Amino acid sequence: SNRPLSVCFSFIYTAAVFLWCGDNRAARQVLEKLMAHPNWHALPSMHATAFALLGALQIREGKVDRGIGLVRSAVASLRSDRQNLYLAAAVGTLAKGLAATGHVEEALSVVEGALAEAGEGSEMSHFPELVRIQAEILLALAQPDEARAEAAIERSLSAARRQAALSWELRTSMTLTRLRSKQGRGREG
Repeated sequence: SNRPLSVCFSFIYTAAVFLWCGDNRAARQVLEKLMAHPNWHALPSMHATAFALLGALQIREGKVDRGIGLVRSAVASLRSDRQNLYLAAAVGTLAKGLAATGHVEEALSVVEGALAEAGEGSEMSHFPELVRIQAEILLALAQPDEARAEAAIERSLSAARRQAALSWELRTSMTLTRLRSKQGRGREG
């Protein structure tokens, strides 16, 4: 339709898909188009989501500290503006970035805070992924907590199955398989 709002929304959703698929170049191109769009400044409600996506891209490209800063700021803006559509994904990105830089305790606090706010019964499509990220962080602690991680993995699998979210179920199953392999139970995994 070429309506400015529709075009900008399509850029936001397309960038997220490209990131999810690992196509960083295409994600960058779409985000650049979004931020160069003539109506970008008139759509401040999209800015936090776009900056969260840009931060995720920077983390993937190795500019981890800059990316974490963008995502942290975007999460704060998304929360204050009560924009929950991309909030869970942004929190997951922030937690993974923090864990990757050795801030594992902070990463765990971030993801567990989001889970406590949301609750399993909420309408949050990213719930299984947040719980899976929690499990991975529990396994990355200086003293890994395998029991809590396994419980989180089961919770993630259960939520993914209830949602019929095969991609979340597959990602969680892969996390479980890696854990089983590490435990010497690879065949079971």
